[in-house]
Amino acid sequence: MLRLLENIQRLQFTLQEVQESSANQMLALERQLAYKTEAIERLEAKLQSQMDYEEIKTELSILKVMTLASANGSSSQESTKAAEAILLDKEAFLPSHKYLVEKARILHNVVCIHG
Repeated sequence: MLRLLENIQRLQFTLQEVQESSANQMLALERQLAYKTEAIERLEAKLQSQMDYEEIKTELSILKVMTLASANGSSSQESTKAAEAILLDKEAFLPSHKYLVEKARILHNVVCIHG
């Protein structure tokens, strides 16, 4: 009977240690999750600012082409072709950006689900 009581006490102590260890691990994982969530948010903001920059840069290029064309007396057809070429470059950029934004959104949703 005494031996059984000692075994119960030892098992209770072991259970308590496991519970404390699990609680500490959960706290560490929650901290990691919070850190990674913040990192994702910072990267999303950076990605958006880069997208804004790329759009402005492309629009500025279009304006430059049109300004140069009108200053040089080029035909409107030439300036239209140049502007179309720049717009095609812009459209080529946008799909890759959309993929990155979608990927960031998916990652963010996964983090939120597990949080």
